[in-house]
Amino acid sequence: MFVPLSQLLSITLRKKNIEKEVSAARIIDSASAILKEQFGEAIFEYVRLKYVKGTRLFLSVSSSVVAQEVRLKQEAMLQELNRKIFPLRIDRFCFVS
Repeated sequence: MFVPLSQLLSITLRKKNIEKEVSAARIIDSASAILKEQFGEAIFEYVRLKYVKGTRLFLSVSSSVVAQEVRLKQEAMLQELNRKIFPLRIDRFCFVS
């Protein structure tokens, strides 16, 4: 019997109880790529992607100016992120210290 690889991976992740962690890593990886695309590599001097909780992505930003720039582009970045991680969804960025 043939089982598609995507289905096999999904079943294995659920059995090992790591589906949530893999999804969070996928979200953070995609968000990192979008930040780099929007602001360039230098953004990572000021921004750290921390963790995912529910539909929120938590970021630590060491510069208020950079935090404001991220907030201004948040809507466009969220649309791009949700397109990349579908069927997962992130509704907003939360800024933490």
